Amino acid sequence: MNLFFKIFVVILSVSAVLFFVDVEQSFYYISKINISWIGTSLLLLFLNQVLSSLRFEIFLRMFGQNIGFRRAHTVNIYSILAGMAFFNFFGQSISRTLLVKGISDAESSVIVTALERVFSLAVLVIASISAAFFVLGKVSFDYAPGVMLLSMILFVVLSMGIFYIFFLKKRQKSELKLVFSSGFGRGFVAIILIIVLMHTLMLGAYLSLIVGMAGLKVLTAKAVFAALLTMLGASFPISFGGWGVREVSAGFAFRAANISSALGVGAGIGVGLLTLVALALNFCVVWVLKGLAPEKKDLSVHVEASSGYSRRLILLLSWVVAPVVLVLMMVQLPVPISAGKLTVNLADPLAIVAGMTFVFVVIQRRSWRSIWSNAGVNWWLFGSAFVIAISYLIGYFDFGYLAWALYNRLLGVGILFSYIIVGAFLTALWGEFGARAAAKSVGSALIVIIVFEWFLRVNFDQTVLMSLNWASPRWAGFLANPNSYAFFLLSVLPLPFLFLGSNSSAGMRAWKEALVPGMFFAVIYLTASRAAFGSAAFFAVMFFAVNKKKTLQALVCAVLCVLFLYGATDLLNIISGFGLGRGDIVARPNDFAIVQNDRIISMIEGWKMFVAHPIFGAGLGAFYKSQSELALPLAERALIIHNSFLWILAEAGLFGFTVIFLPPLILGVRTFWGMKWRTDPYLCGFLLLLGNAAIMGMAHELMYQRVFWLMLGIFLARPFVMRKQVNQLSHS
Repeated sequence: MNLFFKIFVVILSVSAVLFFVDVEQSFYYISKINISWIGTSLLLLFLNQVLSSLRFEIFLRMFGQNIGFRRAHTVNIYSILAGMAFFNFFGQSISRTLLVKGISDAESSVIVTALERVFSLAVLVIASISAAFFVLGKVSFDYAPGVMLLSMILFVVLSMGIFYIFFLKKRQKSELKLVFSSGFGRGFVAIILIIVLMHTLMLGAYLSLIVGMAGLKVLTAKAVFAALLTMLGASFPISFGGWGVREVSAGFAFRAANISSALGVGAGIGVGLLTLVALALNFCVVWVLKGLAPEKKDLSVHVEASSGYSRRLILLLSWVVAPVVLVLMMVQLPVPISAGKLTVNLADPLAIVAGMTFVFVVIQRRSWRSIWSNAGVNWWLFGSAFVIAISYLIGYFDFGYLAWALYNRLLGVGILFSYIIVGAFLTALWGEFGARAAAKSVGSALIVIIVFEWFLRVNFDQTVLMSLNWASPRWAGFLANPNSYAFFLLSVLPLPFLFLGSNSSAGMRAWKEALVPGMFFAVIYLTASRAAFGSAAFFAVMFFAVNKKKTLQALVCAVLCVLFLYGATDLLNIISGFGLGRGDIVARPNDFAIVQNDRIISMIEGWKMFVAHPIFGAGLGAFYKSQSELALPLAERALIIHNSFLWILAEAGLFGFTVIFLPPLILGVRTFWGMKWRTDPYLCGFLLLLGNAAIMGMAHELMYQRVFWLMLGIFLARPFVMRKQVNQLSHS
């Protein structure tokens, strides 16, 4: 099946290249290349493969498999050849298990191969996105003043510090120390540095061929950006050694960078051919060394059991990752690109690396079906991604390339997928223990952000507050938007309410357990998000059905928290003589009546677009393109549709609407009428998450909110389903 799939990919890729690219022009570029640039590119590719062997050897050493660089290089070169013939990752993993037999642990080789792909792909994704910011967006460091960066860093450090010092048990702290003992943490740093150097050499190989074919004048930042995108496309294991996919990626990437697509395809073909030559040279080196200095057969190789090292890795990437991701998710930086602003979340790099690692682990353990509490989740995720991809293609063939559609929508799907996997893996491995750890981390972060935002609003002037996106009295945290902040708080609120404390608690302990949910309700009020108020009322009703006493105590705590902030602000104004404190640092009820004109416009124009394209929609990014081309002031047009359901209807049509929204609706209705949610915190959390998205989604576009997908993974996964497959895991 894998072989037929690879053949299909190659045929499809060749067809795409022939259709979109002037292949004759590509071979013309190749024919005029200077031989010195070919030699430079070949040398860089040769060194790239040597470094890949070094990476393999270090990874094995981290897992207790010390086989030496020479043997690692031999195994790696043979495995690369096998990967070209047998579906890249699959062929490379299987060949390594056979080649290391007798000198190393086969299971470690499979895990190492998976980690190599994960880390390599993650670094490429981050590098490509960064290049897009600087090349397409013309990013200036003046956009993010020092006060913003310093505040965000301080918030993360304090939040994680409080979580580590006050909320982790002694055994959890000892396990964290174990993760970074014996050079394990340093090994990961070395791996990352090697991967960065490998990608730098590969980038140099591409640029050498480009310069050799078109001269130094083509060596620009855009060429670097296009080469990185080509490398990213070629890294996916769906072809014979990257052939086909690499050339298609090059054609589209170079066209997006306003460079000849024929030049990109020529560079892709050149790199593919030179990679084979470099591989042959390394193969010859292996055989020459074997003939000149044969290895002793009785050479003892130190091999340790890898279970302890595998345990460390799974420990690091299970309950440790999700709490950190939740804290980092509260920090979001809007970066300007040519298509507007692209929101960069500090949690994205970690979520991408962890998410892809978990995918490999789940596939290796054959748990992809059993990890979900409902067998249809996999099909729903696949169908939703398929709808977004089809919608992008419809838009691309209708109105051409659009950066907004590519970066904000299409590539965003992969990031969201990483988040849902991170959440699912937490529940599948740790169950309620993981949920409690996540609840503690987000609770500690909320305490810090309340104190932090109140203090800064009181003590800093308007210029500083504007850099933090706090010019409005509506609280927004570090998410730049009060509505997004309210949605985040409501999405994670089920964690502390449902998983922290006990239903039998009484006295001061019961009030203490209700304090954190009460603080959530208080900050939701301070965001002044009207849609969030509807969701908060829904939450209160659902919470009341689960635990009446805790709900009432949480609401009382919320009122007291708001009154305290009001009183502290007024008191500070009196003490400072009205010269230091600001009287409008919290949203008053009269601030809630303001209605933004662009929301009304987006609803009207969105319905018009849906009526014009009812079945498959107008294509991804169609609404943004139609509005951005209007010669009107920004106040008289809307760049996005402020309604999640209408957005899907307008750009993906009834087809996309049915695939994306109907399955969770059916599951939600069945869950509600089953009434098990009153005793099952996961079912209750799922209903709360779904209700919040439906209520706030009527007034905001929330499909790409990362927290929704992370929490969806936590609530939809089956608790402890993978626990039996991982030995010697501790409780939290």
